[in-house]
Amino acid sequence: MLSLYWGTRLIGLYPQPIEPLFKRFCEEHKIIYEYIDGEGAFRLFPVLKGCTIALYPLESPAGGAQKVAESLSEQLAPWGALTIYIKDRKRVFKIVKILKVQILLSLADKSTQPGKKGLKFYYSVKKKEESLTVIAAIAERLVRHQCEVSYEVADFFDFLKNPGYLPYVWTDVPTVLVELNGLREEELAQIEEALLDGLVDRYGTTALEEQGLKIRELTAYLAKQANITY
Repeated sequence: MLSLYWGTRLIGLYPQPIEPLFKRFCEEHKIIYEYIDGEGAFRLFPVLKGCTIALYPLESPAGGAQKVAESLSEQLAPWGALTIYIKDRKRVFKIVKILKVQILLSLADKSTQPGKKGLKFYYSVKKKEESLTVIAAIAERLVRHQCEVSYEVADFFDFLKNPGYLPYVWTDVPTVLVELNGLREEELAQIEEALLDGLVDRYGTTALEEQGLKIRELTAYLAKQANITY
């Protein structure tokens, strides 16, 4: 069988003989794909190929930050990203420098501390412009997913109140530090999805909406060809 995946999602199974038609359609419509195995499985739009993303949870190993980081690391890999999940605080910046990371995403779980429920974004002072474009992409996805969790971008006084964040927001690479405060499991799942989509939108070669349109055209074409063949 010809098996097609988009990210981690199986989007279609087709008779093996139409594989040449699949490849021709992809070439004509500029749909990027890669082999997953030698048995007819392909992944469409590995749009983060060549992009290195570092994920680092700052707080408690049992908190929401680590769960989100671990899950996000697994979900980014099928999009073609080299994802580095960092556990050792002492090695963060050395790893980031050696591997020439495009974006460092840090997550801090503040659920046990009093404060406003929701998200707060901090950014690299040295790479402010690009860090803010990543935050904007994530925020846009929060809106599109109709996530009701509130969010805000840290101001000057927030930086002063959190001196422990300074090593992570004074980096030479674009950095986004996300505080998670008082969020339920289902809200964390929504945020995780928004983080994933935001990173794909910002660093991917093809926007998610454009991918979706081309994939619908492809699956409709292959379904028609399969019916003709059999």
